[in-house]
Amino acid sequence: AVHFNLALSLLLTYLVFMLGLELPYVNVLEYIPCKLVSVLMQYFLLSMFLWMLMEGVVIFIMVNFPFTKFTKKFFFAFFCISWLSPLLYVIVISPFFHPYLISPPYFGYQTPTNTSNSTSG
Repeated sequence: AVHFNLALSLLLTYLVFMLGLELPYVNVLEYIPCKLVSVLMQYFLLSMFLWMLMEGVVIFIMVNFPFTKFTKKFFFAFFCISWLSPLLYVIVISPFFHPYLISPPYFGYQTPTNTSNSTSG
């Protein structure tokens, strides 16, 4: 179950990244797709790292306590930590520490000197 969820979070991270690359350049009034991609990338990357942590916890328990049986309580705790705790960051904390996510004219984490759609050399 831990392997599957780790692979799922990796897959969703890659899909959001690839779809984000395909977004056309948008003007200041249509900045929502870029912000959505940046928020989804943040969420899936956080969940991916937390699933890696849960993988390490499982290996630690299997090595140090070899006769421990993994019940549904373990996997429910892993699920809550790895899928729900990134929501706390993305929904509650992220808008306060990343003002570019909630106000125009910049897209995502771009600043006036750091634009990925710049054509100048």
